[in-house]
Amino acid sequence: MMKDEAVLMVRVAFSLIFLGALALGWWIARNDRRFFGADPAISSETSGTRSYTKMMVWAIWIHVVVISAAFALFLH
Repeated sequence: MMKDEAVLMVRVAFSLIFLGALALGWWIARNDRRFFGADPAISSETSGTRSYTKMMVWAIWIHVVVISAAFALFLH
């Protein structure tokens, strides 16, 4: 069993990770066109490859947000 001080430090750390992940998600969403838009230098790129890349980024982001929130909120 963890001591109360250790649990508090883990909760604070995961709370900071959670807030950082939310800020990162906001930044990625604001720069969507820049990150996931068409690149004229790559002629073989299709909309499917761009969509797949975008989906992978958001899937990883969702996992980070959910896991950090779970540890920050539900760790007792």
